[in-house]
Amino acid sequence: MVAALAGVWMIVGLFLDGLAHVELRPDTFFTPWHLILYSGFFAAAAAVVLPVVRRHESRAPWGSAIPSGHTLTLIGVAVFGVGAAFDLVWHEAVGFEVSNEALLSPSHLVLMLGALLALSGPVRSGWANLSSFSSLASWVPMVISLALLTGVALFFTSYLTPFGRQSAASFPATTTHTHALGTSNPAAFAQLREVWGVSGILLSTLILVVPLMFIIRRARPALGAVTILGLAIGVLVPALGEFTQWTAGIAVAVAFGVADIIVRREQSTVVLGTVVAMVFWTVYFIGLELTDGVRWSPSLWAGTIVLASMVGAAVGLLVSQGAAPSVAGATSGTSRPSSP
Repeated sequence: MVAALAGVWMIVGLFLDGLAHVELRPDTFFTPWHLILYSGFFAAAAAVVLPVVRRHESRAPWGSAIPSGHTLTLIGVAVFGVGAAFDLVWHEAVGFEVSNEALLSPSHLVLMLGALLALSGPVRSGWANLSSFSSLASWVPMVISLALLTGVALFFTSYLTPFGRQSAASFPATTTHTHALGTSNPAAFAQLREVWGVSGILLSTLILVVPLMFIIRRARPALGAVTILGLAIGVLVPALGEFTQWTAGIAVAVAFGVADIIVRREQSTVVLGTVVAMVFWTVYFIGLELTDGVRWSPSLWAGTIVLASMVGAAVGLLVSQGAAPSVAGATSGTSRPSSP
């Protein structure tokens, strides 16, 4: 739980850094948001490293001194440290990035890799220790960690996801036939904008459904665990756009609340993926209509919901091939994958 909360600290710094880039604030390596990000990193590192040192000092071998599931966490801490030094050198060599460059900068991607490895420690620990009969409190660190990983994935793909920049409420559906997208003309630009909007919805569906499938593949989670996952992700989703799309957060919470009921009823993962995607995007477009108005045509927004539901079903189908028996309808999870 300490590692999970330190991860929250890091993610707050990450999103504040992203906000600073969006608002084009003067950028240097030494900024308040970098201070929050890197101090969170040191807190996360201390949460794992200090117990290891204490156990080793008690004559425990280094291997057994590492908490369950946290070997990769230590590797992630090292990768993040290397990425931080690389980031400083990179900025000094090529300057500071603007727009999408900041999300694709090599040094930032190394930081992302280290953060993913470090933040996923509670997931690996939970994978090794949780069962269908574990209490809700024991599921919380794993759930928070999965939410943070989802937040990182959404953050580094925010140039495509619709939560920071959406087009369904700003631009109507195109009314012309297919144009050569390699030419510079208004019709081609309108179609590219439309393609971007639909593609972002499909990618976001994948990012949101995967952690849900992951959590139930281990064992049937305690009642409320999936809802907490949705509430946590529901805070991070609108944060990508400075909470202007706060209804998107509500959509996540509603969809994962429905998922909690489906998990209780032990429905198939195909049903779960389909329903979650359909509920999420239906509520999302309803919220968009109520706040900003949806300018897409019914064929476009309704068809996108159906296609996103198919993506959710496809993920569920893949997961069902190796799901724990408790997910498929058994009452216990005696035969489970040994590692995430």
